[in-house]
Amino acid sequence: MRQTRTGADVTLHCIASRSVDVTPNGGGKNDERFDSDVSLINWPQNDYLLRNLFGEGPEAAETHLQRARQLSLCLLYWLQTEAPRPDGGMGFAGLRLRGDLMGSSDGLAKMP
Repeated sequence: MRQTRTGADVTLHCIASRSVDVTPNGGGKNDERFDSDVSLINWPQNDYLLRNLFGEGPEAAETHLQRARQLSLCLLYWLQTEAPRPDGGMGFAGLRLRGDLMGSSDGLAKMP
């Protein structure tokens, strides 16, 4: 699928109709490992382009880092639920974050 964005102002919206567990491998008693390929997603769709993450002071940097993380979670949610599949279906429900591989508590990259 190809997406085209035009214009200087971009507004990002992510509305989830269900909660998404972002703990590594589901966490808790259902924590299990799966044999599967591992991918690190670095696509233009999850590039945070709304502001510079650095150079505006620590409070602004933290705000924009959190927004950038939300953008990554929005892309993951879309991939899990709405991304078109070759078989005509929608979403890749088996995609999950892997904090054990990324070295972070939520499975996202530690820093941009």
